[in-house]
Amino acid sequence: MLIGVNLSHDYAHCVLDGGRLMLVEEERRSRNRYHWDDSSYTLACLDRYGRAELSQVDAVFLNSPHVSDVARCDGDLSSAQRTYHYAGAYPGPEPGAAIAQGELLVEGLRIPAAWASHYHAHAMSAYWASPFVDADVLCLDGGGDYGEGAVFTASEDGVVLVGRLVDTQLGSSYHHFSLRVFDAEDGFYESKVMAIAGYGRAELSDSSFLSRRGTLNAIDPAVPPSVHDVAEFQLRFEEGVLGLLGGLDRSSDALCLTGGCFYNVPLNTRIAESGLYRHVFVPPHAGDMGTAVGVALLAAQAAGSSLPSREHAASPFLGDDLSVTRDELRQLVVGLGDVPVLHGLDAAFGQPPLAG
Repeated sequence: MLIGVNLSHDYAHCVLDGGRLMLVEEERRSRNRYHWDDSSYTLACLDRYGRAELSQVDAVFLNSPHVSDVARCDGDLSSAQRTYHYAGAYPGPEPGAAIAQGELLVEGLRIPAAWASHYHAHAMSAYWASPFVDADVLCLDGGGDYGEGAVFTASEDGVVLVGRLVDTQLGSSYHHFSLRVFDAEDGFYESKVMAIAGYGRAELSDSSFLSRRGTLNAIDPAVPPSVHDVAEFQLRFEEGVLGLLGGLDRSSDALCLTGGCFYNVPLNTRIAESGLYRHVFVPPHAGDMGTAVGVALLAAQAAGSSLPSREHAASPFLGDDLSVTRDELRQLVVGLGDVPVLHGLDAAFGQPPLAG
């Protein structure tokens, strides 16, 4: 059994056992969107496993966009319930330092462990869920280890870093602009900004919020952005990402997109329609919770173990085992009259859809 963990917002862990993936997103339990609190920098997600279960774990692979914070704590990942300590190295910016070996000490156990680069985890989770034999992978978000994104080439042999995006701030600019729109000091409002942009007209804005490098221009705090300003920002964001893609040395006609920036539907639509790539894929777990899946896959690859089927990795239904039957779930939702939902439940149980 292998375990992958994302420590930060979108706190999650993924278990890979016998070719089956189980992704547990803490926000589904806490009902706290993006689940980001003090526990997110600990291994509290493993408290649910007894010592006997942990003794059966072959390896724990960890990742975080803020690995330096853990390094400063000398590897202390203790929860309120249990002491966890990581002893070992941490990933560096060089391609050969993407995975750093160590061990996890817990209740007298010494479990093989490793830290993996945040963007390698993103890239692996996106590529393995895609239908492509080979692909380019673009990771773009609000910031991780050594940049605000990265570019990879991918094949069934794994993901290979082409370069880190250290000269762009498109993701962090979207985040800070969102905070200004909602006059807030913290939180994640990007999805609301994306929605608001659809009601504005960029040409009616007399402002320009993004520089050519993707940095956020100064905003007068006394003048809240209008709906047209939001539309203008969204437009410049889309153009910035398209410009970034247009400058890549393409190695494939297929592209995987991952990272929080690609929850932006208008952006994804423009990329798909741009003709830059013949095929474009965005995984269902493009955010940081998906990096828990990615490091579990990297753990399997490092161990020489067989990876789960790519169809399974692509499923949005990677949660706990359900205590109800497929037919019982269908009875719960049949009144919705939503055939896609019903077929999604069938897929979750790995069975062909029922008629109706």
